[in-house]
Amino acid sequence: MPRASKKKISKTINLELKEYFASLISGLKSKKQIEEFMNDFLTPEENLMLAKRLLVYMMFENKYPLVTIESILGVSDEMTRVHKNKYAVKNKIFHSIIHTLAKKQRSKQLWKKIEHYLKPIDLMMRSKNDMKARAKLYSGELFDDK
Repeated sequence: MPRASKKKISKTINLELKEYFASLISGLKSKKQIEEFMNDFLTPEENLMLAKRLLVYMMFENKYPLVTIESILGVSDEMTRVHKNKYAVKNKIFHSIIHTLAKKQRSKQLWKKIEHYLKPIDLMMRSKNDMKARAKLYSGELFDDK
């Protein structure tokens, strides 16, 4: 995501810009309006980066290991480390919002998909000490739900 210009603006203007942007976003009335605005306002890369960041925080909330987050989302260990540290110092309102998002019904469908992708990773980890897991891994039955 492109960085903001390093040229300084006054604290007053910066505050006004933040307030104006928050007002603009909160004034959008429907999911469709929000999606259309965000798709026109952000580049595809910015949209993806923000979606991944949100999912990283939701996965932190659900106690996923960092290596799992990196593997599933295709993000670097540096990204997860930095955001894990940032997540730890976020305020209670932020944590409450992420917690609510992570527990919503729609999120449950997402977690099912994530768990589906985690099966082979779990199988590989267990295959070290578990002969049945090793046999399943080598048989190619990674996504079999038996």
